[in-house]
Amino acid sequence: MKTLIFYIFYAYAMKIYHKDKDYEKAKKYYKIAEKFLPTHAKNHFKIGMCYYKLKDYYNANESFEKALKFNPNNEQWKNQLESSKSFTISIFLPQKLWWKEIIDIQALIDKKGGDFTSYFELATALKMMNRYEKAIKAYEEAIKLCKENEIISELYYDKGYCYEKLNAKAQAQLAYEKAIYFEPQEDKKKQALKYGIGVFHEEKERWKLANEAYLDKMKTSGENEGLFYRIAKTFDKLYEWQNAEIYYKKSLDFNYQLAQTHFDLGLVYERQKKYQEAVYSYEEAIKRNSDFKGLWYYRLGLCLNQIGQTQKAIESFLNMQRVESKPWGGGMMIIKNRSFNQKALYTYFYENLKLQDKTILYESFHGRLMSCNPYAIFKFLLEDERFKDFTHIWVLESSDYIKKELRKLKNLILVRKGSHLYLRYLASAKYLINNTTFPDYFIRKEGQLYLNTWHGTPIKCLGKYIKTSFMEHKNTQRNFLQSTHIINPNEFTQNVLLKDYDIADIYSGKSLISGYARNDLNFQKFDFLKTRFDIKENQKVVLYAPTYRGDFGNPDFDIKFITKLLKELSVMPFKVLFKGHHETLKMIEEYGLKVGDANDRDIDTNELLSVVDILITDYSSIAFDFMPLDKPIIYYCYDYEKYKKERGIYFDLKDIGFNYCKNTEELKTLLQDEEFLNQKNRYNHLKERFFPLEDGHSTKRIVDFFFFDIYDEKNLFKNEAQKTKLLFFAGPFLRNGILSAFKNLVHHLDPKKISINIAIDPGNISGFEERLEAFNDLKDKLFVLPKAEIFNLEPEEQWLMREDVFGMERNNEEQEKIFAKAYQREFRRLYGDAKFNAIIQYDGYQRYWTTLFAYAKGDFKKIIYAHNDMQGEFYKRFPYLRGIFYLYKRFDVILSVSEQTNEDNLKNLAQTYDIPKEKFQTAVNFVNVDEVLEKAHKPLPKEILDKYFKKDYKVFINLARLSVEKDQTSLIKAFAKFHAKFPKTILLILGDGPLKSNLQELIKKFSLNKSVFLLGFISNPFPYLLKSDFFVLSSQHEGQALVLAESMILKKPILCTSFACAKDFLGRHDEFGLVVPIGEEGLYEGLCKIFQNSLQFKEFDFKTYNENCLKRISEIYEIPKENE
Repeated sequence: MKTLIFYIFYAYAMKIYHKDKDYEKAKKYYKIAEKFLPTHAKNHFKIGMCYYKLKDYYNANESFEKALKFNPNNEQWKNQLESSKSFTISIFLPQKLWWKEIIDIQALIDKKGGDFTSYFELATALKMMNRYEKAIKAYEEAIKLCKENEIISELYYDKGYCYEKLNAKAQAQLAYEKAIYFEPQEDKKKQALKYGIGVFHEEKERWKLANEAYLDKMKTSGENEGLFYRIAKTFDKLYEWQNAEIYYKKSLDFNYQLAQTHFDLGLVYERQKKYQEAVYSYEEAIKRNSDFKGLWYYRLGLCLNQIGQTQKAIESFLNMQRVESKPWGGGMMIIKNRSFNQKALYTYFYENLKLQDKTILYESFHGRLMSCNPYAIFKFLLEDERFKDFTHIWVLESSDYIKKELRKLKNLILVRKGSHLYLRYLASAKYLINNTTFPDYFIRKEGQLYLNTWHGTPIKCLGKYIKTSFMEHKNTQRNFLQSTHIINPNEFTQNVLLKDYDIADIYSGKSLISGYARNDLNFQKFDFLKTRFDIKENQKVVLYAPTYRGDFGNPDFDIKFITKLLKELSVMPFKVLFKGHHETLKMIEEYGLKVGDANDRDIDTNELLSVVDILITDYSSIAFDFMPLDKPIIYYCYDYEKYKKERGIYFDLKDIGFNYCKNTEELKTLLQDEEFLNQKNRYNHLKERFFPLEDGHSTKRIVDFFFFDIYDEKNLFKNEAQKTKLLFFAGPFLRNGILSAFKNLVHHLDPKKISINIAIDPGNISGFEERLEAFNDLKDKLFVLPKAEIFNLEPEEQWLMREDVFGMERNNEEQEKIFAKAYQREFRRLYGDAKFNAIIQYDGYQRYWTTLFAYAKGDFKKIIYAHNDMQGEFYKRFPYLRGIFYLYKRFDVILSVSEQTNEDNLKNLAQTYDIPKEKFQTAVNFVNVDEVLEKAHKPLPKEILDKYFKKDYKVFINLARLSVEKDQTSLIKAFAKFHAKFPKTILLILGDGPLKSNLQELIKKFSLNKSVFLLGFISNPFPYLLKSDFFVLSSQHEGQALVLAESMILKKPILCTSFACAKDFLGRHDEFGLVVPIGEEGLYEGLCKIFQNSLQFKEFDFKTYNENCLKRISEIYEIPKENE
């Protein structure tokens, strides 16, 4: 009942606080609510907020502290308390009448009996009045009535403190032990179990007591960096600078990676006027602090100034300002989007930082681990005298994730993925080594060397064969294009990384079959692991190491299944260990797996393999790492068929000579099969295919290759340099004339001579069924380069591009330079140093891609297609085209698809937009005769035939998008008059578009519902065209209407309006079809004429036509002839 009453008053108080903003009245009702539920933490916080709003900061502080007693981990409340305290800073604070508090609370207890809150407040008041014996008794009563462990912990601490003040050390120690015992395990900030009661003293800012407690703790628990740091901190707070210096140094001797410790040591040096030493410490701190802290640059600047290094001091002071907040002029708004800020900051570093020659940045599994190939290379370099002066940057969340001996290295720096420091080093380290991918905003700078080592020989499908989501591989492909070096364990993996990621023809870096550095570790001894896992002498070790299920970034992890399996295996005579896939690591840590856990982040998988006797896996590449050791591998694939279907695999396990277990019984049977376990030379048949160079010396080969350009030429990948490499953008795969023309072009280009690469925007395809279907029809004939996310912009660039006026036309050369720089950087972000002979904006309409190709820098020809009378398109449909017209002069060729269209574009655009006339050229579209004939003869369903192709009726058909320039409005009006005269006629219109509803209304208006049919988009319209009697095209303008050619292929009489290029296909004198004036009257006359007269049209010579097309395209694209 009390709880219900509490929430009535609490809810009423909330309404008054938030809606009425009457803080005095709200406080009154929060106070009433407190009487019914005194342990409700948020209620105390809200009381504090009422005091805060009323500027009664002393009472606000008390309420916030009370709230934090009940909920000590609430960071927002802690920040609010600090804010409130900032208003109460004074040398002489007003004192509470504690003696009056004691009298009032005791009277309340005597009258109504004591509860937890009254005893707690009484104990607090007694403590403040130095009445420690009575305070202890009050705390004991409060402890009896308290039900929350974290509050009990605090009460025991306060009780112990009272004993401490009475000099009762033994009783104090007992109370402190209880405080530590009841401290919640999840409260990682206190860590009292590790560091002792000094943690509590430190929280209360009782620095002398904390110092003594930590020094006592050191006597019993030994030395460690955390304890040394806390001792140093307390000496620091006690102004004992020399002692603080000693212990900060001791802490760094154990772990040199602690940025905060370096900074605190710098402060201590500065206090002692040891400015040179302070400079060194501050520099070491800044090098290692993942998050930007302007204060650190400020203190460094002060000390640099003290030792006379004025210029460096100025540079340090300038670095105090965050890059994102620098003024960029022109009404620049503050951009709060975190993702944008991250990209903007990286871009600033990319554009402004110089490369650090002797610096290597390593990243493994997206910063989760120090492991795999990068780790093996790092270990090798630490022992190589040639690299003794190098700095090694590792992307890693914490120094807790690496071996203790590595923490001491002074030439090692750890940075958190995505942090300020990560972006800085990513843009400035000369050497980059990664086994997966850098983020989508990463761009390799000129002079940077990037080695991508990948992380295993794949069984599961990669690249374009990944089945889980559309173009999931886009950033991986992009990373490979950014890289200068790729290493591979075998030719099979090399083909996967280059060919299955569609970059084999355009990759400009070096790819080498070298063996894997990580596999060298398999052959080394790591006896510390035997000790760590308590592996007995002669005890066989079984490792279960499955891959992940689910999507990349969103894996499935069945903890119950894993735990059950491990328990079953653990009863067998083996030491059983479990190592999960890096994608499941976070889940494993959250679940707290207890059985056979070998997932600590400082354990490298290949070092672990050195102590393993039997490996159990599934579709993981770990099997190929283990094969060189000639030890048993058991494939436990309980979901084999499902996994094959959902994810896809490159080969059946039986194809490489292995069977797999489908359940635990089969698994346990195989583990007891001595013949299987003792087999020798079991993988000899796979050596050449999968591990030809795993001899323990792969790391040396990789180091020679990457750093010194030394390698065996026969193991280097060689792409087909003689091919002409074209990069197209062909639009979002809308089913329209442009897509048809592109498909026909692709059909006629020889893939042995020409590498056809296509840029796509995945988001503009994947969510649209028709577009995806069209893409899938064509993708196997193309090398697909999906765009990875949006491009990097600095704030000024973002501001300019948000303004439509600048997007259309730049105001001056200064703005033009900014646009050029941004898009040139974007082209490099997407394609790195990929080699193209020509880049072709085939679509001709998309602004982003037109701008990207227009500004792109490289040794390639730039072509943009004009599929239409572009000025007509500008006036009728697309006013944004004006911005594209201004970009035309940046292309080498503006390619129209008919002579007449080219004449119109030249006349309308050249002078207005300052485009040299010679850039306007013509290349007509190909026609794919075989495809049209094949598709046309697909049978139509009987219900379609019966409904639209009636006996004795003549059928007219129009194939076009329902859009203003196609002018089906005039066609329907003309047909209405024609049909009234010739009723046994039908008009079919196949297509979709924005005018659909308007045309439906028009059909209804003329009562044509039974004779004019809008059939919508139909992916294969050719059977309808074949069955029809006449084809009608009513367009006001076209570029080159391929549908005319398709109608001629099927020998259909054609009625066409006289748009500019109609006669290019149909002849100057209607040799191949009837051309009539544009509009309703012309169409009506044409319908009557073609229906009533047996007009004879010539057959079109498509073979010669296509041969001429190919000749012209080869000239434009600069495709060498056979003998060149």
